[in-house]
Amino acid sequence: MQEAKRMPSESCSAAAASFTPSALAALLREHAPLHAGESHVTGPRNSLSSNELIRLAAAADERGDLISAADLHLDLLELTRSDTYTKSATERLQKLYPMGDASRVSRNHSDTFRTAVEQSVAAGKAEVLSASPPLYLLHDVLSATEVADLRGVVARRRDLWGASHPLVCFQHDAFTGHPGLTHAFDWMRGRPGAGGRGCFAQAASRATYAHVPWSESLFVYRGQEALFDGISRRVQEMSGLHDTHAYSWQALTYEAGRDGGYADHTDCEHAADLLGRGERMATLLVYLTDDFDGGETEFPKLGLKVKPPVGSALLFYNFGPGWGGRACSAEAAHRSNRVTRGSKVVLQRWHSYQEQPFLAGRPILSQRGRRPFQPVVSCDYVSGLRTNVSCRWYNSDVPWTTA
Repeated sequence: MQEAKRMPSESCSAAAASFTPSALAALLREHAPLHAGESHVTGPRNSLSSNELIRLAAAADERGDLISAADLHLDLLELTRSDTYTKSATERLQKLYPMGDASRVSRNHSDTFRTAVEQSVAAGKAEVLSASPPLYLLHDVLSATEVADLRGVVARRRDLWGASHPLVCFQHDAFTGHPGLTHAFDWMRGRPGAGGRGCFAQAASRATYAHVPWSESLFVYRGQEALFDGISRRVQEMSGLHDTHAYSWQALTYEAGRDGGYADHTDCEHAADLLGRGERMATLLVYLTDDFDGGETEFPKLGLKVKPPVGSALLFYNFGPGWGGRACSAEAAHRSNRVTRGSKVVLQRWHSYQEQPFLAGRPILSQRGRRPFQPVVSCDYVSGLRTNVSCRWYNSDVPWTTA
């Protein structure tokens, strides 16, 4: 059993110093016009024709594989943007998730979490890093073979998205309100410079994406990978966090030279209520690499900075005070420090208090200005800190980029 490496807490930049609104504006002046020469997004993910996808979907329906059928109909919707596939995907998702996107209080989820994790501590399978807020290190969650297999799955699924440029989007007043960037936005919802949200046009995205420091978030939805589903069951046994309360898995990758870190934030909103629908009660981080410099997971209010060994996991409770508290805990604020050498790969999963099985399912999201199977880089405020911006690449459209 290895122990997490602990270091003194210190500040870390949330993004590369050269990533500023003025620097982006200067770059775009060299690439005018910004609404011409739109490119088609290419890559293995959209190499199949609609006819081939229809054939595969029919075969999945015939063998009763609802998860694969729903996934393929969602691919058809992504490719064609046809209402026909909105309906067919919805029908299959409704069979998979009879509750739809509804939620319910089916158990005292914070109590099942507390009881199970305390049993793991007593059995030597976990250790307490902080009593308040509750923060644990789970030992030996994964074997070396499982780690290698999971990294292989992540690499394979990442390759589906090719190397095409992402759509670059902002929810940060310094960027949406900068006069030198106004012409670059394809659309904006809300007031620029006053809480507005928007995405660059394709040409502006192509001109700027290589200059944006980001980490990656690869969504893996329930049922897409048997290995991930098996880990979900193990986590439920070790932690008392039930799979039907969980969000989808996210494989987070932070590469030296690209990574700008991820700024201080809590995984719940400031005014959140623990019992609210979809609130992120607990966070699980499973570590698939540790051969990197920097990249520590830091809890600044606790004076704690950790680098868990491969195969172990951090697990923490996002509400308080204490186990009975229903308010978002500022003490649980954390950040990912910038990786300076190597690659940090972590599996992240949130769990809510209420049961809501569809949280882990692949959603139907409309997207304005985004090409089929085009990833998105989202740069936005983190935890309401107006001076910080953190950017993340996603293999899915994310809710705030929809219109």
